[in-house]
Amino acid sequence: MDDAFLCGWRIRSALPLPELLPWRGDGRAPDVEICVGADADALHDGVHVSPLLQIDRHGAARLSIERVASYIVRNGREVTIDPRIDPSLPDVRVFLFGTVLGLLCRQRGLLPLRAACVAIGDKAIALAGAAGRGKSTAAACLALRGHPLVADSVCVIDPFASVGPLVLPGVHYAGLWQSAADALALPENGRLPNRRGQAKYRYPIGDRDRLPTTPMPLAAVYVLEWANRARQAAVIDLHGAQRAVMFRRLLLPRRTTGGRESDAQLFRATAILANRCRVAHLVQEYGFSAARATSTLLESLASA
Repeated sequence: MDDAFLCGWRIRSALPLPELLPWRGDGRAPDVEICVGADADALHDGVHVSPLLQIDRHGAARLSIERVASYIVRNGREVTIDPRIDPSLPDVRVFLFGTVLGLLCRQRGLLPLRAACVAIGDKAIALAGAAGRGKSTAAACLALRGHPLVADSVCVIDPFASVGPLVLPGVHYAGLWQSAADALALPENGRLPNRRGQAKYRYPIGDRDRLPTTPMPLAAVYVLEWANRARQAAVIDLHGAQRAVMFRRLLLPRRTTGGRESDAQLFRATAILANRCRVAHLVQEYGFSAARATSTLLESLASA
């Protein structure tokens, strides 16, 4: 089986990973290896940091998802999957590219942001916010306009890069509910299921041969929200400490990703991000038609 590309890492996996681009880099040894095998019910000396997650004194993590799989992540380089279902089913990969990717990032000193990300020009723009705020739909709209999708669901950031915070290209599929895909007139060919029983799919958008494969400077993070009677559509910039606080809120939480960094390290990382990136609330009207308007607005903001 051919190796795959994720975040600049060479991935060698015992499972097929159709969401990932093939590895086309150098001949180095794999950066991350994913295998299938039985694990113990608990890590040796592991401590429960949440009902689903254990961390041991060496920083290894075990995530257990009932009726799907358990995952052990070690040293930011090894993932062992013990499936409870057919390992080729998409449910196994949903958690692999979500929480498990967050665990890998935390073990490698990177920050996993809950956001979709697109490339507008030579800069990365992250679209964050709570579930159901249209992050992936807006990102898909921008991708259909020719702005490549850099990542969906988890936006991996290197806050300490010498040139400033960088986004590492991740999964180039947009996770969309069927209603959103219909509104965008996306074809069904090439889509992948998200989880069994869900009317949600992962859509490849754009030319896979032209998708970003090198780190991109993070220019801005827009937190998407719906307008209502009390809040009109607007772009509301955050300033000073507000930006750092927002970044900490948007990170996959340490209780689910086993972050080992100290509070001081996390403060330094988010302070760097706050100083180098624009952070704003983007309040938009509700509905699929608003996603197109949001895309137009984001294009104008990126070119300003």
